[in-house]
Amino acid sequence: MADHPEHRREDAAFLNDMSTALGPAVTALARIRDALNLDYGGIDFGLNEAGEVLLFEANATMVVNPPDADDRWTYRRPAEKSILDAVHAMMVARAATD
Repeated sequence: MADHPEHRREDAAFLNDMSTALGPAVTALARIRDALNLDYGGIDFGLNEAGEVLLFEANATMVVNPPDADDRWTYRRPAEKSILDAVHAMMVARAATD
């Protein structure tokens, strides 16, 4: 990724509008999400040549690594912040109900 701006552009398009970037595969990912029934989780996947989801793993232990300080990764910071904010809000809401 670091040496391939075209890969970063593809990654940015995905982070900015996952539904458009993935097309119909979003439906399959939603079905996996629903089957997992987790408060927090991740799905590691790719798309095959037909646009179908190739599942590598799906679980509740996905890690969100912060982007390096290099400006090449600036486009990833809003997505990371959104994830961390959502996890924090979920934890606060859960703590308030217990």
